[in-house]
Amino acid sequence: MEQKQHDLGSTKLRRDRQNESQAEKGQSILWLRWLIAAVFFILVALLLMALIKCGDQPAATDELPIYLSCPDDNHPHLIDLGLPSGTLWACCNVGSRTPEGFGGYYAWGETAEKSDYQWSTYAYYNSNSNTPMDEAVNIGYDIAGTEYDAATVNWGDQWRMPSSDQSHELIYNCSISWTTRNGVRGQVVKGANGGSIFLPAAGWRHHAVIDSVGVKGGYWLSTCHELHPIYSTRMVLRDTTIVYGLLRYFGQSVRPVSVISAKTVVD
Repeated sequence: MEQKQHDLGSTKLRRDRQNESQAEKGQSILWLRWLIAAVFFILVALLLMALIKCGDQPAATDELPIYLSCPDDNHPHLIDLGLPSGTLWACCNVGSRTPEGFGGYYAWGETAEKSDYQWSTYAYYNSNSNTPMDEAVNIGYDIAGTEYDAATVNWGDQWRMPSSDQSHELIYNCSISWTTRNGVRGQVVKGANGGSIFLPAAGWRHHAVIDSVGVKGGYWLSTCHELHPIYSTRMVLRDTTIVYGLLRYFGQSVRPVSVISAKTVVD
């Protein structure tokens, strides 16, 4: 009798342990399923974020044909102005998807907009400077294509800020005239080959104020002043379009360039 009770007890104990083991196994499988589902949703979210980020950037220039003027509203386009160097200019500013749009205002060497433009908010301000000429940190004489280039960072590796030489080439080899396009004052730059771009007179930002909108335009170039590095070069739209320097902390427009060779020229 005792042996029978002992056998029954052992059988019940084995069943209880089997049930516990099955329950633990079921719980482990459930947790594993939840983990797999969580990883899946995280991967999907990361993929969507990457796609959205890519959608914010223009296509690489080696995927774009070259035009003499914008053929549609899918900006930016590469515009051939028939320049001796073969330099190709974008049809719109960084931060804009239309030729008339002002786009962003960037301090020289910075790649994002902000609300206030002065030395104390400048990313490369030297707070330990002893003289006014040392107030800017040296980030290079020519920042084209670097981590400090607003065109490269925002649009991709094959876009960059124009150099002083490229800006002079534009001025000396093109006809430039003031006009109003879609209610925006600016300059039409036309090459000898018939290619043309529009540069809006977006003014510039000093502290929190935007100055000279519709009257002048300031476009940063990739080079700083050789003798006075607190200044960087810019192309200025006014009665006569010229190139000269400005303190680096000012916020100005950026019009990218590329030197990718032409695939197709379409008028």
